[in-house]
Amino acid sequence: MHGSGVEVGEALKQQFIQAQQTDDVGFLKIQIVDEAFKTTTQGARSDSRAEAFAEMAKVLNDREPCYLITRAEEKGRWQLVFFMPDECSVRDRMVYASSTNALKIGLGAPHFVMDYTIRTRQECTQQAYEDSRKEHNEEELMTMDERMAKEAAYESHMSRSTAPSKMSGMNDLPMKVSASVEPALEQIQVLGGATSMVIFNLEQSSEELQVAKSTQIDWKELVAELPAREPRYALLRYEHQHEDNAATSYVFVYYCPDSAAPKLKMFYSSCKSMVVKLCGVHVSKQIEISAPNEISEQVVLDELYPKAVASKAFAKPSRPGKARTTFAKFNAA
Repeated sequence: MHGSGVEVGEALKQQFIQAQQTDDVGFLKIQIVDEAFKTTTQGARSDSRAEAFAEMAKVLNDREPCYLITRAEEKGRWQLVFFMPDECSVRDRMVYASSTNALKIGLGAPHFVMDYTIRTRQECTQQAYEDSRKEHNEEELMTMDERMAKEAAYESHMSRSTAPSKMSGMNDLPMKVSASVEPALEQIQVLGGATSMVIFNLEQSSEELQVAKSTQIDWKELVAELPAREPRYALLRYEHQHEDNAATSYVFVYYCPDSAAPKLKMFYSSCKSMVVKLCGVHVSKQIEISAPNEISEQVVLDELYPKAVASKAFAKPSRPGKARTTFAKFNAA
């Protein structure tokens, strides 16, 4: 997954430097607030690692992911505990997962050893951590078949335990789908029908795929429907003439403006291929744009029927003097 674009600010860097220089700080709880890493809780240093884990467990919220930076057993080193609860939103799940490396790099990756990822408060204990390290060491000794069997068992368990509210009619969609989507997709498949353009949006709070517009293709209207700071998807049934023949092509447009929030970019980007699959038609061309004026009928035609560029033969230049030598030999003959 690509990085989310969240960066470590100067304030957090200074907090981490101060924590390294004093014995009073035991851990920092860091969350992503307004597209930036921010320390939301600072914990005092504990007498033991077991107590440190117990104190960190107290500040965990079952619906909010976070990073816990705590002192490692090795003196002068730190450990990143990544808390990703099952009940957090899909959008937060993607943004936090893609920001872990950015956080460590921003604070100085050499300071960190042995990341520990947890999903529940019960896993935030010294014993659970030691057990996870033991399991990790055992996996290193497993054969490939044993690893594949273990992964298959885990995926089977996850598919049974995933909450229905997080799924749509397709098992691999990490979002809800509005009831208006299916009728719109059925209508756009009717050749010559009243619907030839469907614009979709992902509603942020409910994480639901919705129909923002369903109508006939109107290129000016399509441009007008693309907001300045939010991505959109659009499915077009483009009926046209090509070389004096009637043709119909389905074109999928992914619009993602540069000014969109990193969380939205990650959410739309991660769901794009799934939405294309959900459309249920053969998409002749996928077009990605970052500004509304980058889409037009001519752009679509150029993408569907790219003009062939004639390649010019490259003539290797002759060695200087070679032609004169040959001519002289010919005369001599």
